[in-house]
Amino acid sequence: MRSTIARAPFALHGIAAATLICTAACTPSQPSFTAQGDWMGTITTDGDVTTVVNESGSVWGGTATLREEASIGVESGDRPYMFGLVTSIWGTDEAIYVVDLQARAVRVFDHDGRWIGSIGRPGQGPGEFLRPESVMTATDGRVFVYEGYSSRVNVYSPGGEPLETWSLGGVRASGRPVLHPDGRVFLRSIDPGPDQAEHHDDTLGMQEVNAGGAVGPPFTSSFPVGLNARLTAVEGTSANVPFAAAHRSALVPAGAFVGGFSNEYAFEIHWLDGRVTRIERHGDPVPVSADLREYHRRRVEAQLRARNPGRSWDGAEIPAHKPAFAALIPDQSDRILVYREGPSRRIEGCEDDPANPFPGCWRTDWFWDLFTLEGKYLGDVISPVGPANTIFVRDDMWLMEVQDEAGTIMVKRYRLILPGDR
Repeated sequence: MRSTIARAPFALHGIAAATLICTAACTPSQPSFTAQGDWMGTITTDGDVTTVVNESGSVWGGTATLREEASIGVESGDRPYMFGLVTSIWGTDEAIYVVDLQARAVRVFDHDGRWIGSIGRPGQGPGEFLRPESVMTATDGRVFVYEGYSSRVNVYSPGGEPLETWSLGGVRASGRPVLHPDGRVFLRSIDPGPDQAEHHDDTLGMQEVNAGGAVGPPFTSSFPVGLNARLTAVEGTSANVPFAAAHRSALVPAGAFVGGFSNEYAFEIHWLDGRVTRIERHGDPVPVSADLREYHRRRVEAQLRARNPGRSWDGAEIPAHKPAFAALIPDQSDRILVYREGPSRRIEGCEDDPANPFPGCWRTDWFWDLFTLEGKYLGDVISPVGPANTIFVRDDMWLMEVQDEAGTIMVKRYRLILPGDR
């Protein structure tokens, strides 16, 4: 018997429409201020390109915090609450959707963490899936479950009944989809350059898809794919150089592509209508101490030697500063979340083991910097956990995958508390 959500259809609320970038009131090279905080910066426009330089302060006027309000997940107990590999989280006003790739399930919980039911089931037939990777809900209540492995999207009713299956086998796109406020679905696209063997000149963009496959030509940004700095591969063994700058990119639900190279605190939003918003922020780079560089050198060499005994470091030197950011993540409320790594510190009394450099004796602070789509810096948020794997943010609701010291995987719901609020 097909498993559906055992409750009435959810009344979903739409995602706000995209806000226009820089109206006629924006004066080139003139500092702009806001009443909410002490933000100061300059906004200039040259043709279709608007550049926002965040010079100091923030719209919020300080650092926000995340208050935990619910936790889902147990080490042992009822199966719906035991997670194996969480790959996607989605939240509405009524429910929390969690994709567990290991269990091949899309589980639905209320905001107190109680299991409501599951959507779909393992299989290859209509409404079934082999490797569910991401989930989204539309304003009309429909639920979209994406499978990159089989290149298709399963569409369900608000109650979990299968409606249709989109076959995307002929679509030249990859990555997880985003849902535009008007209901359109987009995948990341790659436009191969002349050198198709090395991919140095590939560019990224977005491709609209629906039940018929690709819709029109893909939108291509002018941002190159870029390559991470890597150690030289020897007999199939390679690894990224720790703290090396890398290209980061994502699709924006409001209809844009955002990308940047993390060697500097700057990124660009490329809009479907041809506009480009370049966002910059001043700040001092976070240093990487000599001890921390040596620890990561040992860690990487241990990984390489496990596959190729005798392998030693032969790549680029580990940078003396951390990248400006680790990820660019658009939320569902017309904001860009910039995930960045703060300072690292050695645990007092802990000694690294050269033969086993895991997990090591270092702890790192992580932060989320939030920007409007117009480019203004709202403020930062201290992350309550280490490197975040799966996250969903809409308004003041934050849903994050968390793993405790025992390895138990949980999904926690937080509420954003702005400076001055309780």
